[in-house]
Formats: sequence, C-alpha cells, structure tokens
Amino acid sequence: TDEKKVRRNRNEVFSLHENALEWMEEYTGIPYPFDKFDFVLIPSFQYGGMEHPGSVFYSDTRVLLNEAPDLQEQLGRANLIAHETSHIWFGDLVTMEWFDDVWLKEVFAGFMADKIVNPSFPEIDHDLLFLLNHYPPAYEVDRTAGTHPVAQPLDNLRNAGTLYGNIIYHKAPIAMRMLEQIMDEPVLRKGLQQYLNTYAYGNATWKDLIRILDQLTAEDLQAWGKIWIGEPGMPHFHVSPAANGRTILLLAGDPAGRKRHWPQTLYLLAAWENRDTCLPVKTSRDKIRLEPQPGSLPLRYILPNSNGLGYGYFRIDSLSRQTFLKGLQDLTPLQRGVCWINLWENLMHRQVEPGELLDLILRELATESDRQIIRRILSYAHTLFRQFLDPAAREKWAAPLESLLREKTLAASTPDMARTWFMALSNMTVSEETTRWLARVWEGKEQAGHLLLPETDRTELAYELMLRLPERYEEIRVRQRASITHPDRLEQFDFVVPALSPDPAVRDSCFASFTLAENREHEPWVLKSLTWLHHPFRQPRSEQYILPALELLEEIQITGDIFFPGRWLDATLGTYNSRSAANTVSRFLDERPGYPENLRMKILQSSDKLFRASAWYPENE
Repeated sequence: TDEKKVRRNRNEVFSLHENALEWMEEYTGIPYPFDKFDFVLIPSFQYGGMEHPGSVFYSDTRVLLNEAPDLQEQLGRANLIAHETSHIWFGDLVTMEWFDDVWLKEVFAGFMADKIVNPSFPEIDHDLLFLLNHYPPAYEVDRTAGTHPVAQPLDNLRNAGTLYGNIIYHKAPIAMRMLEQIMDEPVLRKGLQQYLNTYAYGNATWKDLIRILDQLTAEDLQAWGKIWIGEPGMPHFHVSPAANGRTILLLAGDPAGRKRHWPQTLYLLAAWENRDTCLPVKTSRDKIRLEPQPGSLPLRYILPNSNGLGYGYFRIDSLSRQTFLKGLQDLTPLQRGVCWINLWENLMHRQVEPGELLDLILRELATESDRQIIRRILSYAHTLFRQFLDPAAREKWAAPLESLLREKTLAASTPDMARTWFMALSNMTVSEETTRWLARVWEGKEQAGHLLLPETDRTELAYELMLRLPERYEEIRVRQRASITHPDRLEQFDFVVPALSPDPAVRDSCFASFTLAENREHEPWVLKSLTWLHHPFRQPRSEQYILPALELLEEIQITGDIFFPGRWLDATLGTYNSRSAANTVSRFLDERPGYPENLRMKILQSSDKLFRASAWYPENE
C-alpha cells in the first residue's frame, strides 16, 4: 500500500537479485536450475526470508527500506537476498538427506551470500564485516553451557526448529572460511561444483561432501571436521609475555576438560616500542613458547588473533589489557574490531570490569570513524548499559553517555549516521532532560540535525516515550496512532501498546494473553511486546513473568516457527541481572530433570548473560 516506498526500493531490489543469480551461476558453473524465479513480499512475515524452488518469500520490511537507510540495513537486505538466492543451489538443487545436516544448506547459503555482497559495497572492509557479523553472535552461544556442535543429531522432525541458531548461521561460516584457507579458494570451489553436479536434484550429507573435498587436498579433512563440525564449544587461549619480556607464552585449553585441540593457525601481534611483530602459530599443543626477535624493550601489548581469522576465547594479559583500556586508535580498523570482541569476551569471563569497558566505549565513540565499528561499540554499550549495570550505576553513566550520543546525532553529516546515533540515544536514555528533548523531536518541535524520522522510526520513538513519560502515555498513544497510515503497522501498534501501559494490570493482562496460541500468531509483535514488558525500567516487578514464560516454552516450541522458542527466551531473559531472576531459571531447570534436552539447551543459551551479569550486581555481594 506504500507506493512511494515500493518505487524507491524497486530498482535496487531487482538489481540485487540479478547480481545474486549471476554470481551463483558463475561460481557454481550451473545455470539457474528451475523454470521460474519469483519473489513475494509479505507484511509481518515471521522470517526474514524463506526460499522455495522458483520462489522466495520475504518480510516486506527487510526488503523495502525506509528513506535514508543506514549501512547495516542496506547490507542486511543485500545479504538476505543473496542468502535466499544461494539456497536455490544449496538447499533446493541439492537437499540434505535428513535434518542432521540442515546446517549444510544454511552454511553455504550464508558463505556464498557474504561473497556475493562484497562487490556491491566496494567501500566496505569486508574482512571486518565478516568478523563483526559472525564472531559476536557465534560466541554468544558457544561460550554458554547450552552450546552444541554445528552438526546435531535429530530423532524427530517436530524438534527440527531447535537446530537453528547462531551456531549454524555464524560459527559454521567461520569454519567454512577456515576450510577455504586450508584448501585454497579455487580448490574448494572445484569441490563444491563437483558436489552440486553429483547430487543435483537429489539428497546429500556432510559425509558425501567431505569425501569429495578430501580427494582434492592432502589435509586430513575428516579429522578437521570431527572437531570443528562435530564438537561443541571453542578453545580457550591465554597469551602472555614471560618474565624476561622477550618470550611469549601461548596456553591452549579445553573448557570442558576433555583435552580437545581445535586445529587452526593463529596470528599474534606483538607490539614493541619501535616495531610490531606478527607471529603465526599452529595451535597443536597445550603450551607453546614463542621466541620473536623483538625491537627495543619494553613490550607494549600482545593482540591475539590480530588478523581476525582464528576462533576462540582469548584471555588478555594484564599488560595488554591496561594498554587497550587506554585507547585503540593506534590499531587498524580490523585490529580494533578484533580487540573490541576480545575485550567483550574478557568481560564475560570477569577479566574486564563493566565500568572500565564503558569508560573506554565513551572515549572511543568520541573519535571512532569506522561505521561498522561504531555500530558494534553501540551494541556492546546497549547490552552493558541495560544488563551489566544496576540502576544506580546506570544513573551515574547516563549523563556522559547521553551527552555524547546527542552531540553525535546533531553533528552527523548524513541522515543514516544521524539515525544510528539517535536510535542508540533513544534506547539508552535515562534522564528527564534528554527524554524531554526526545519528545520535542517526536512532536516535530525540534530538528535533530540531519535526522529523518519516517513513520516506523517515529513509532519506535513513541514506544520509548510512552515508557519514560507514563503521565503522557495516552496522549502519545493517540497522537502516534493517528499518524500511522499503513493498516498492518496500525494493527501492530494496537497490539504492542498494552505492553507499555503505565497500569500494571494492563501489562499483566497483556502477558497473560500470550498463554493462548491464537494470540501468538503474529510472532514478531509478541516478541516486541515482550521486550517492553521486560524492559529494565519495569524491573524487578516484571520478574513475575519469567517463570510462566519458561512454563510455556514446550507449547511454544510445538506451535511456533523454528526461531520462536529462542527469540521468546531472549526477549524474556535478555535484560535481567538480578540474582532472583537467575535463581528462577535455575530452579525451573533443577525441578525438571526430565525436561527436553533441546529446550534446556536453549534456556542455558538465553540465560548465559543473566548469570554472568548477576555476578557483577551489587546485591549479590
């Protein structure tokens, strides 16, 4: 119904599909394998996209972007289209034999999509893009007690949905890039072409593929696949200088205590006073001693995984940690991306304190120029601010954070960057002063630099204001509702706003309605409602929803789509940091020893940051 939006996006959408089809035909050497190719845009579609032979379904909002979309939205649309188009070959032309290998079609769709998108965005550092897109979400699951291998057994098709998640969509592409490095790109490509031709219009397994690839290299791919595809978790590394200041020690460990080794080549950047030394090391032993030829002493820092190609938890030594927490601008963009990820994982393992990291975030955001890194830092800031700070600490950090984000919004030279800064500000605002300023922008009484505020963004801002200005809830609701022109967006708005009501009874009724399957039909709307019901400003009262939400999980797994159980849990648990919330989850699992293992693992994944954050929370001391 939004003709202007369709016209504005139409040419780019067709161009992205054309590029993806041509790229896949050229890479595989196989012409498009079906008689037709259609795509359909569906309002409120619960998936980003879903391919079928000859036709692809998309969520309309992922493809038809608002005016002045930011870089992440443009990249996301291009990657989605490339991903679904790749499925025509990896998934439709050749289909897995059984859902044990569902990851196989997903990994190559994702792996090909990353390659397809690259030429369309020549201004982007694509090694950095790969790092920031895949490593943080892979680590989000792989560090948890609920992690699992890339390849998972499945005994009943009704549980197939629980196989999907960050390990398939993000760890698996990292493993495939390692495989490409082991074999060399032309050799892997030849093997994939042979695989597609051999099993065209049929079924195949991972064993079928690895058998083909093994014939093309001297490397033992069976052994490589056994650990990287068949085992859960990731290695832990501790890199540190020896007492003599010259020798560097690399300690490799298996967090499960099973003495597993994940074969890979790591690159360590040792920075001395007048030179940098890049040290490649094969991680084949528990303890490795490196003897570089240093420049003048002393050593400044060691950056493990400096090229962003390794995988694991890299514990930062104290000298390097102190250096990094002073600032990162001497590093290249890729190295900064690596360092941010390493610092975040060190926070998760209590090697960096929340206040230290937030202080660095504020200083680095003031000078960082790379848009990809800015978005990653803002994502970390959002999680840190919401989940790893108690209300008192949030108040302490609010003034400098809000001041910086508001300043950046007003100073941004393009609408997309103004939007990036503004949306971060609206999500993290605490103070009355900034809330009033946001309200004036929403009302159109004040212009925030180059910011454009399309209907969808204005609606999101209205949600934020209804939460923060309970005395104006009804006024904001009525005014925003009157400005919404699209019938589907209007229906969604009416569905969500009860979750923002200042009346606790209305919010309770909203949550209670989700116990009925018919009220969960529009799953994205339900998830948005849950995020508001569990917002930090509603805590601790909202903790009462955690137990019934967990009790509904088995039903949700049966009635919902493949991603809904995990997203339901993330929306429920994703902002809590109290010991009482953590205890609710622990008791739920302890009292149900026969609980389905696949769902227990999902709960452990989604509650991981809750348990880690509760260890920092002052009430737990």
